[in-house]
Amino acid sequence: MKKISESAVRRLSLYLRLLRVVAGKQELISSQELAERSGATSAQVRKDLSLFGSFGQRGRGYEVHELIETLEGILGLGRRWRVAIVGVGKLGSALLGYRELGQRGFDVVAAFDVDARKVGESLSGLDVSGIESLERVIREREVEIGIITTPPEAATDVADRLARAGVSAILNFAPVKIEGNEGTVVRTMDLRVNDPGLRFSESSSLVAHALSLIEEKPQHTSKIAGRVFGLRNGPPGLAARLVFELLAEDHRVEVDGDGVWRLAAAPSSAKQRLDAVSFAVVDVETTGVPVSRGGRIIEIALAEVRGGVIRDEFTTLVNPDRHVPRWVSGLTGISGEMVAEAPRFRDICDDLRERLEGRVFVAHNAAYDWAYVSAEIQRSRMMIPNGPRLCTVRLARKALPGLHRRGLDSLARYYGIEIDGRHRAWGDARATALLLIRLLAEVERAGVEHWAELQSWMSERPKRRRRRRGIG
Repeated sequence: MKKISESAVRRLSLYLRLLRVVAGKQELISSQELAERSGATSAQVRKDLSLFGSFGQRGRGYEVHELIETLEGILGLGRRWRVAIVGVGKLGSALLGYRELGQRGFDVVAAFDVDARKVGESLSGLDVSGIESLERVIREREVEIGIITTPPEAATDVADRLARAGVSAILNFAPVKIEGNEGTVVRTMDLRVNDPGLRFSESSSLVAHALSLIEEKPQHTSKIAGRVFGLRNGPPGLAARLVFELLAEDHRVEVDGDGVWRLAAAPSSAKQRLDAVSFAVVDVETTGVPVSRGGRIIEIALAEVRGGVIRDEFTTLVNPDRHVPRWVSGLTGISGEMVAEAPRFRDICDDLRERLEGRVFVAHNAAYDWAYVSAEIQRSRMMIPNGPRLCTVRLARKALPGLHRRGLDSLARYYGIEIDGRHRAWGDARATALLLIRLLAEVERAGVEHWAELQSWMSERPKRRRRRRGIG
């Protein structure tokens, strides 16, 4: 087999990543387009690919999916590798949260750290082992590749121990040169040209941290790299690469030509008619303690409303991993025994986020329910869904100005809505959904037909009548 230079391997890895990006959008790609996207020349692209045979047709280009399969074979991505990560700081934890690692044939079967506080902690479903057990665990779990993400002063010793334990390759992310030996290949990774490219899952705490910074105000790439990865004085290329890989595919944020990241514009629901907007009506029951003091959800329910109809409903008890006060049990009927066998919030978080995604979050006193839901999602290391929220208390205040009481019981009596299961999430969520349907009908009778119009209408303040002053 021909010996291929490392620079050619890096270019092929970059071509592969770019092809995966366009795979769902186009069937063909030219050498010129691949060159423009990769920063190479079309002649270089053709030369690299010609090393492995004849691809594409003159004047037509390359079949995207066929070229992806070919490059995956060339780069050895067709088999599975057992991997261990040594050092679970910010970068190591990020690699554990790399969503495509398994898809690319790399199974992380072990993680190590010298910090006793991290040993035994579960990160991305894997328990962290102490560094003293490295050789034994490597052999027991038949690890083939070691990834080093330790501080530079520890990297050489870790590499020696990995080699003695029998790994065949080491990927070194520490900023220090490490020499390999006959049995172990060592590659020091330059993340500015990484293959096949890092990806961070939405569950990554790094993503959540970056998003929280951007929510405060627009942030430059270097600021995000410093706050999230600790790269305050690192190479600009490395900072840009990490931040881009962290956020580039997240539709919640956007970046301008100056490298400043900000929240993306709200979804297109603004242009939708109200009868086409999908609403997620939510109610929670809690431990009765404010979120700021560690309050947790013990039951959550969601009703999807669209076109004046309840389309779907979801409800579950939640194990809060803490005591349920007697007065809460008296009010809701939910006891500690009932929630003891219930799923924890992190177990239902994926399902709940899918039900919230792309919908308007609605609740009776939306700020209260949203505070608990968003805190639980963040605690589960998941990204908080982005989108508008609607409070039925505020909506009732605007739609029914003559009604002085706007609690759920008062509004339910006004519309003749029977609440089956008061102070249970499923009962209150359904009642709030029926209330929303009635209030939206009031809104439409007032001539408001689109979501953007509703937002403007609710923000209008009633005009005050001026008193005329007398003369003399």
